[in-house]
Amino acid sequence: VLDGVTLPLKAQGPIAFEDVAVHFSLEEWALLNPGQKVLHVQIMEEIRGIVDSLGKAPSLMGISISKCTQGSH
Repeated sequence: VLDGVTLPLKAQGPIAFEDVAVHFSLEEWALLNPGQKVLHVQIMEEIRGIVDSLGKAPSLMGISISKCTQGSH
């Protein structure tokens, strides 16, 4: 439970950016200083990249499965 909201124990289907994005109202945004605004944008861009990568096959992320398994022999 987080601030009165019960979170599921496991994800129910694919995760979308909107599921994890943090949005500010115009009034809230106006209260942030310029550094906080820049940080928020950077974090949202990083989260978008992470969420986008979750649905990709390893080969599309530049990871070779054969290379990863060769070291485990």
